[in-house]
Amino acid sequence: YSMALFVGLLLVLYAVTGISQLTGWKPQQPIGLMLLTATCITAAAYLWFYWDLTPTVAEYKSLLKYIGALLTVCIVTTSKIQSDMAISELTGLPAQELPGAQMFLTFILTPTIWLLAVSFVVGFISIPLTVLVLIWGIYQDWKKGKGTKFDFASGSHVCAWMAIAYFSIILLTMSSGILKKSFYEKRLNGAIAYSAFLLPPSYCGLPDAGDASIAVLKYKRAALAMPDEKMGYTFSKISCDPQQKSPELLISELTAKKTETTPAP
Repeated sequence: YSMALFVGLLLVLYAVTGISQLTGWKPQQPIGLMLLTATCITAAAYLWFYWDLTPTVAEYKSLLKYIGALLTVCIVTTSKIQSDMAISELTGLPAQELPGAQMFLTFILTPTIWLLAVSFVVGFISIPLTVLVLIWGIYQDWKKGKGTKFDFASGSHVCAWMAIAYFSIILLTMSSGILKKSFYEKRLNGAIAYSAFLLPPSYCGLPDAGDASIAVLKYKRAALAMPDEKMGYTFSKISCDPQQKSPELLISELTAKKTETTPAP
C-alpha cells in the first residue's frame, strides 16, 4: 500500500509539472507544497517498510531516546542562537530587548532547523545509499533468476531506489527554498511584529496609522514597526516618553466613574 501511494503521488507530481510546463499554468504555492510534502512522506513511509525498521527501532529504543534527547537540546540551542541573530539582523535591536520575539522565533525555527538537519544528512548519504540499494537489487534479481534473468519490474528495490532519490531531492529543494532571504525575511518580520510590537503608536504620542505598532524599550526608548509591502515590516528606533496622568486627574476620573456606577436612591 505504501508503494502504491508513493507511486500514485509521484505520477500526480509528474502530471502537474507537465501541465504547468505545457500550458503555463502555475499551481498555488500551498498546493505545490502539500503535494511535495505528501510525496516526501510517502517515500519515507515506503522506505520504512522496505527496510522493516520497526523491529530495529524497538530493539534500540532506549539508545534512540538518549540520542533524540541530545539532538533536541542541540537543535533548541541552535534555534535560540539563530532567533537572536535574526532579530538583530532584521530589526537592528539587541534580541534581549524583545523577549516575546525571542520565544516566538525559537518556537518557529526549531522545526525548521530539524528539517534542515535531516535534509543535510539525507543529502550526504543519499548517493552512496542509492548505489548500494541498486547493486543489492541487481544481486537479488540475479540470485532469484539463477544468473539468467534480471526482473527489475517485479523488484521492490526499484521503487526503493526511486524513493531514496525523490526523498532526498524534495527535501533538499524545500530546504534550499527556506534558506532564501526572499522567503524568510517577510515572514520573520511579521512574526517579530506580531510577538513583540503590541502597543499602538499613540502610546508614544504618535498618530495611530494602519497596522503600525510599538515595542517599549528601556531608557525612554521604543521601536516602531511600520507595514511594508515588500518586507512585511520595517523597524526603527524612536524616543518614547509617554505622558503620565497626575494623581489629581486620576482621582477625579475615579470619582466620576464611581458616581456613574452608583445607583440613584
